[in-house]
Amino acid sequence: MTFERELMAGLCLAIVWINSALIVAHALGDLRGLARLRGRLRGTVGTYALGAGEQGPTYRLVQAARTRGDGAIHFHDRRTESVLAASARAVTPQGTFELGGEERGVWVWPTALEVQRATQASSQAEFDALATPALNARGAERIAVVELPASAQVAGGRLQGEKLLGDAEHPLIFSSADPREHLFALQLKVVGVLLGTVVVLCGLTALCFVGPAFGTASQVGALGLFAYFLLVQPLGVWLSETVRLPHEVRRGGTWMRRQLPATA
Repeated sequence: MTFERELMAGLCLAIVWINSALIVAHALGDLRGLARLRGRLRGTVGTYALGAGEQGPTYRLVQAARTRGDGAIHFHDRRTESVLAASARAVTPQGTFELGGEERGVWVWPTALEVQRATQASSQAEFDALATPALNARGAERIAVVELPASAQVAGGRLQGEKLLGDAEHPLIFSSADPREHLFALQLKVVGVLLGTVVVLCGLTALCFVGPAFGTASQVGALGLFAYFLLVQPLGVWLSETVRLPHEVRRGGTWMRRQLPATA
């Protein structure tokens, strides 16, 4: 069957728009989720009260470390854990409450810098201590721990009597900074990428219809849409990964032996 150029051009244009619509719809879902969570935190932000000798909210990153003996150790995330002291208390706008939470109801949000400090190697001796077990096919397990400072903030949860509890629907969030600001920054990122995506798509599509048909302008627009089609899918994946919440971010990482000092 022979297709006219116009029919093929229309089909290609429809594929680009449908693909973009799916990516935009997924991003809008992320945006709604961030907005709902930020809305639930409104008016709940307080401070974490530490007792004598108590440990602050703790983020644990469990990773598999693997190497081929080539001077590099590569890390792959297995899971993350958020740990809360048994006698923790919070001072919130509603008062002072004991804290508690289900396994998935406590989220500890460290900053990227705090995680970087906890996961970087300090010396060749530390590298060598992990390199040998990392040669195993299953890898070696490495646990990086970040304890939030005494100034950590707490938000969310639900009141039950004299306790502030966290569950999957109403998580208790512990963060080094105001968690609402972090959520707002993620929302801005989603909106910015979506606006840029739609503007570029509409601009290139309009260029395709600049006469004469299949002239220089429309050909430039078609080539631009082809490049856009190749790039928009990786862009959507990147956006979905970068707007993960801090306790869900995939950290990964690599240690390079030649970049480390010989002594601690």
